[in-house]
Amino acid sequence: MVGSAYKSELFKQLWDALAILRAVAVQNAQSPAAGEYRRAVERTKEVLAEIGRKGEWGAIPWLVNLLVSPDSEVRSAAASVISDLAGLIPSTSLPAVERQLHAATNLAFDWQLAGFETQIWTATNEAVHGRGVRGDELLRREWPLPIWAILTMHPSGYVREAALCRLALSKQLAVALPYVLLRVTDWVPQVQTIAVAAAKKWCVPELADAWVSMRGLVLQLRERSRVDNAWLTDALAEIFLRPEVRRELIDAAGSGDIRVARWAFDVAMSLPDAERGAVVELGFQSVDDLLRMRAACTVRTWPGCPGRERLLMMMAADRLMPIRREALYATLDGPAEVRRVALCNALLDRHASMRSAGRFYLGERSVREEDRVDVRGFYLRVLSQGEPAGRATAILGLGECGVRDDADMLARFVAESRWSVAAAAVRAVAMLDGAQRVNWFIELLGDVRLSVAREAGRALAAMPGAVPAEPLRELLRGAASVHARRYALRVLLQRHPFDAVTDAITAAGSGEALLVRPGTEFIERARAWRISHGPTAAQVDAAQRALDALPRRLPDPVLQRLREFIGVRVG
Repeated sequence: MVGSAYKSELFKQLWDALAILRAVAVQNAQSPAAGEYRRAVERTKEVLAEIGRKGEWGAIPWLVNLLVSPDSEVRSAAASVISDLAGLIPSTSLPAVERQLHAATNLAFDWQLAGFETQIWTATNEAVHGRGVRGDELLRREWPLPIWAILTMHPSGYVREAALCRLALSKQLAVALPYVLLRVTDWVPQVQTIAVAAAKKWCVPELADAWVSMRGLVLQLRERSRVDNAWLTDALAEIFLRPEVRRELIDAAGSGDIRVARWAFDVAMSLPDAERGAVVELGFQSVDDLLRMRAACTVRTWPGCPGRERLLMMMAADRLMPIRREALYATLDGPAEVRRVALCNALLDRHASMRSAGRFYLGERSVREEDRVDVRGFYLRVLSQGEPAGRATAILGLGECGVRDDADMLARFVAESRWSVAAAAVRAVAMLDGAQRVNWFIELLGDVRLSVAREAGRALAAMPGAVPAEPLRELLRGAASVHARRYALRVLLQRHPFDAVTDAITAAGSGEALLVRPGTEFIERARAWRISHGPTAAQVDAAQRALDALPRRLPDPVLQRLREFIGVRVG
């Protein structure tokens, strides 16, 4: 669309010029002088020419009113510019242009504008004796075909029908086709009937070239629920499956338009094996996760896929876990050695679901005797070999399937220089022996490594009832690092609300942004009626002491919420 700075300046100039035209046409006054009127006409034409030179097709919704200007020169200049700009609109942008044209009108015969451009709409329409742009005034004139194409988006069904009839008889398919397709989902049956008939007439293999750029628009129309236009996508698929346009279909599978690429991929799955394999490989090069997933599912279920082994390697290295899992499942029907290597690699995958799948097929529940592996022993061997690359995932895997006695060995990895290994060790210990190491986790909240402190905070948050409050409060009040205070507060706020509100008060009045926000939000969400009993005298007293000790007064709405929730004095 038109850039805001450009639009504001250029359209203001257009409005200034049109204001003079309005003074003459509406007021029938002798002033301004004829010379000034001519200058206004010339200035209007200059601005229109500048819009055309810049190729700003987004300006069309604000220029259509000029098609009924009483000045023939302005009308002709506007028609010329709109005709040129209409050819620049991408077919996939036509629905957005139509929405802009209809954005601020409920009147069948009016083009209307919104926001800043209302001034231009007012100036132009008043120039036509105070009326809106009526359909009969538009249809009386002979327009270039692009103008009739724009008129197919007019709010009036009569105008759309008349314009659509012109397009349906045209031989300029490149101009007419996108606008006809847009009307296939029209809300007026008479208009829709004309559009459907024209689209079916043109939906033939001989006109395949014209349909190449229409794929994105057709798929947008498929998402509209006003009418069932599945026939259109089916017909488009039949066209692109023909040998003479096969290249266009394969190119579409690599399109940057995600909807087009997905559609082309689905259609191409009925091609011969060699061409289908090329499309599958294109799917793996896409940035669209869903398209890569569809390609992965195809490879998994297609044993004869060309280059299958190479594609499986690509799948196994994909960043998306479900795709890596498809690669793993594809190997389960392969030779025992290949299957075993893939499953062992899955045990060291960075995602817990992949490690879980590996344990399932290699552990005691494996249906194949030759696949069974001592998974815990596997992880211990990886850790003892000292290879740093898979150490973090081996630690996590051992935490998921190990025994409580492994926790002491894993805890030593917290001293590792690699933050990822140290954080994995904290998480693994929490899984194996978390309830017995509460004080150790509290100590780690003050670790300078953010990932280690975060994992310690998660471990404590999973068992708030077992964590003593005083050590956490000491961290909240005096820890050197902000993240230690933040994680301590997070655990404190998970206790009983009448206990936690004391720490929320301390955080809300701390002046530290990372503490003020969660403390204030806790107080604002607190509701006494959600609790089956009221606060004890000790809880009220603790909250009052925390409030009185604050170095600064809390906002009045927060104080009011505290008074309602726990009954503290806020005067």
